[in-house]
This record gives sequence, C-alpha cells and structure tokens, in this order.
Amino acid sequence: MTDIDTRSAIIRAKPWIEDSLHRKLLTGRDWVRLPGSWALWREDRAIVTAQVAITARRDEPMAQNVQRTAMVAQVAQWPDGSTTESAVMTYTVTLARGVDDRWRLTEIEVSS
Repeated sequence: MTDIDTRSAIIRAKPWIEDSLHRKLLTGRDWVRLPGSWALWREDRAIVTAQVAITARRDEPMAQNVQRTAMVAQVAQWPDGSTTESAVMTYTVTLARGVDDRWRLTEIEVSS
C-alpha cells in the first residue's frame, strides 16, 4: 500500500487504532518523534518501504491489554534508483481488546 503522506496512512489505519490515540496521531504533536530523515525523503520524493518484526509472547487467554515490541527497518529508494537503509527503530506498543473483541493500538513509545 502506498500512502501519499503520514496523515493518509494514519487515516487508513483508523480501524486498528483506538479513537483517542488516532486523534493524537492526526494532530502530529506529542506522540512519536519521527526520524529527521523522513522530511528529506519526502522532499526528495523517495519511496520508502518498511519491514516490521513484532515480538511474539504468550498472554493470558482473556487479557484485555497486551504489549509488544515492534522493530522497524526502512529503506528509501531515490528517484535515481539508489537506496538508503535507515537504522532499525524499536517501538513498544500497547493494544487493548475492544468491546467488539478486536485488538486496537492504544499507545506507541519509541524504545530506541
């Protein structure tokens, strides 16, 4: 999936994000500090792909909240075809089970 900008990606992800966090993400303030490279990638019209690995662990069967660690590796492909790999970023995410029994993201913290 290709999104034109971060806001478009956040809007598309709405079904998987709890309402208050979704509103916070849309403001673009006080949530997760974006890498400085993102502005350069956008300005130079790079295509950015990401690979994500999420930790697996066993939780209580009826747990209402769980935490996971997500490691994200990104690669920017420039208009000339060259690529640049970014450092792996690690996030701690919290998910909550909704009344519809679906999991939604409720919190994001940058771990490294």
